This record gives sequence, structure tokens and C-alpha cells, in this order.
Amino acid sequence: MDAPLVWHGVPPKDVGSYWIQQGRWSLGGFQLIPALMKSRVELRQFLDYLAGALYWLHVGPLLIADVIAPALVLLFDLYYLRMDPLAYLLVYVPAFSLGITYYMKAMRRYNYRPSEFFIHHAAHVLVSIPVTLSFISALLRRRVPFRTTPKSGSRSNLVYSIPFILMALALSVGIIRGVLLLASGLPAAKMWAVVVNAFWAAWWLTFTLPVFWIIQPKEVPREVRSRIKQNYDFLVHVLAIILRCASSLEDAVGKYYLRLSRKFGKYFERLGEDSLRHRDVYKLISARVFVGDVGINVDEALVCRSYFELMEKVSRMYARCQENPCLCLMPEEEIHMRLVANMSVEMLETLVGEESLDKLRKIASDEVVHERIIEGCEQSYPFFKPR
Repeated sequence: MDAPLVWHGVPPKDVGSYWIQQGRWSLGGFQLIPALMKSRVELRQFLDYLAGALYWLHVGPLLIADVIAPALVLLFDLYYLRMDPLAYLLVYVPAFSLGITYYMKAMRRYNYRPSEFFIHHAAHVLVSIPVTLSFISALLRRRVPFRTTPKSGSRSNLVYSIPFILMALALSVGIIRGVLLLASGLPAAKMWAVVVNAFWAAWWLTFTLPVFWIIQPKEVPREVRSRIKQNYDFLVHVLAIILRCASSLEDAVGKYYLRLSRKFGKYFERLGEDSLRHRDVYKLISARVFVGDVGINVDEALVCRSYFELMEKVSRMYARCQENPCLCLMPEEEIHMRLVANMSVEMLETLVGEESLDKLRKIASDEVVHERIIEGCEQSYPFFKPR
């Protein structure tokens, strides 16, 4: 985006925190793909969302495959693709060279130096492990707990360097074996296979080695620290609007569930009472953190569109469930509000007191309980008797 930065700040403190952050972001991208394929968004929106998911695919499982493939050929003679070497060179070398040239030319306007190209791609190697693990979790449809990015250092960075040590060793030994094979004399077809894979092993080794520099703790120079100011005004402004809309939604949902409890019993009473308590928490925190003029017009109707849609759904739901209360439940609201609570904890950690953060964490745990209550509705249904 060419617009000036809306906010800026410091990155995660260590590799473990960075892995948690990138793993969480990539998991969301992978989980989005099935819903995106069924969506009816405009083509431009579809391509925009798809590009985000494909980025994570590129820096995760595909990157791991790119690193492993030449090592398998050079170390174990495991060939995964056979093609004419001349055709490969004629097709791939121009495309590869054109891509690198265009990329560097496009980034020149941002004073992007060749050294940053190597660091940038080394960062891709660094996140390939957590992103690939997120891909596997999404593929297996595993439920992964939401984890916020730690604001302080945790485990030693040495622990996280182990997979990259193995990568560097495999690539280095593979290159050495490839050179020895070439020196011993090979048939033309196998010679070209070794040359191509030795090139790619060297390519990925070039980006793996800087990882060890990246993960080392570094002291940020004082002049750089003086330029880093946490400025979340715009994001907090938007979050305050979201919390205000969330408060309205919780009000509608709470009154709706309490109405159902009068008809179907106390099974719905907790859902209603919790929702009204959540309403009060969101309303209080929204008023506390709301930022006035942030210099950018914020379309509240657009920010809160999903909340308005859920509120309209609440107004239509009661007529649907005169006999079967399970048709009255709104699992999507519980999931939505759990995400809002977790997002609020992460964004407001330095802006509100521990008491408010505990209330937000309690909301997130309440929503998990609500999801279980909703999942158990069918088993409990025979005991419901309309009053």
C-alpha cells in the first residue's frame, strides 16, 4: 500500500513470539480458503483474499518442499521430476531472471537494497516451520487454541535454530556430494540433474544461513528506539467502534435468550445473562479507549456490518423455534464474539488495566462454554417442554 503508515511499533521480542504470531496469522489464511471457495464475493475481492492465502502457502509448505527437494536428489538420488534439461533452462531461466529483475526494480522506490532481499527471503525460511504446522492443522481440521503474541521473551532462540541447523547441514552435505559426483564423471542426463539441484541447494542455503543472524538477540540502537513510538490511535479507534457494536449485539442476543428461557427453561438462562454481562463490559471498555479525531474518516456502518446482520437475524429467529429450541441458537454469534474478545485482549494489553483484561478473557472463556452448550442442544432437546 502506498499510503503512509497508519501505525508503527516494535516486532515480537524473540523467535518464539514471532512463530506464534505468524502461525496464528497463517492459520487464519488457510482456514479462510474453504469459506472463500463457497462465497459470492466480487472477483476482485476473491482474488485479493486468495492472494493472501496463497502467500502463506508459498512461505510455508511449498518453501519446505523447495528446500527438501534438492537435498533428496543430491543425498539419496530420489528424483521427483524428470524433464529435458535444455527445455528447463530455456523456460525457467528467463522467467526466473525476469521475476527477480522486476521485483528489485519495483522495490527500488522504497530504497530496497540487495542485502534486504537476502534478509527478506531468510525471514521466509524462518517462518516456514510454524506456517507449515498451521497448514497441517488446517488440513486436518484440528482445533488450535487462540494464542496472543507474547510481549516479552520466552524460550532460548537456540531451541528454534535446530530445524535450520538440520536444513543447512542437509543442503551443505548435498552440495558437497554433488560436486564429488560431478568430479567423478557422470552421464550427461544425470550431470545436468546434479547441476540443477546443486544450484537450488546453494540458493536455499544462501537464505538459510542468514536465519542464524536474524534469531540472535540484538540491542536496538538508541536513535532507532527514539523513532519507534507505539501509535495505535487509528486501530484503537476502530476497535472502540467494534466494541460499541458488539455491545449492541450482546444486548439483543441476551434479551433474546432470556425470552427463550421463559419459554424453554433455564437452559437458555446462562446464555442470556452472560450476554448481558458481556454487553456491559464492552460498553465500558469502548467508552474508556475511544479515540476522537484520528484524521481518517471511519465508516461505522462498514466496520459493524456483520454485527448489524446478526442483529437482524436475532429479530427474525424467535418465530422459527416455537417447538424446537435448537433452531433458536446462534453458534456463529458465539464464535464471532470469542474472536472479538481475544482480539481486544491483544490490542488493549498496554492501554487498559488488568481488571478489564481479565473481564475480556472471561468473555472469551464464556463463549467457549456457550459453544459447548449449543453443541449439546440436540442431546438435551427431549427434555425441553415449551411452557
